[in-house]
Amino acid sequence: MALGTLGFTKQQDQQQSNKKDAKAYELENHLLKTLNSGNIVDLTQLCIQPTLYAFRLQINVVCLNDGGNLKDAVLLAAIAALGC
Repeated sequence: MALGTLGFTKQQDQQQSNKKDAKAYELENHLLKTLNSGNIVDLTQLCIQPTLYAFRLQINVVCLNDGGNLKDAVLLAAIAALGC
């Protein structure tokens, strides 16, 4: 059997990757839903010229350790970075 990274078989490595992708997708949806539903980001502040130009907001999150409550930590980090 060929070994993948960290001593996992390729199948185990793929399963680990799928779990990470699912968690990232879940975090992204939670962050989008929360930022869009509340009055956290004033979208009019992103407008440069109405109906023509606006800033695009992109948030990149790097998780070094998932010790629990990751959704809240990501949301708080995004809010702090936006200066809200």
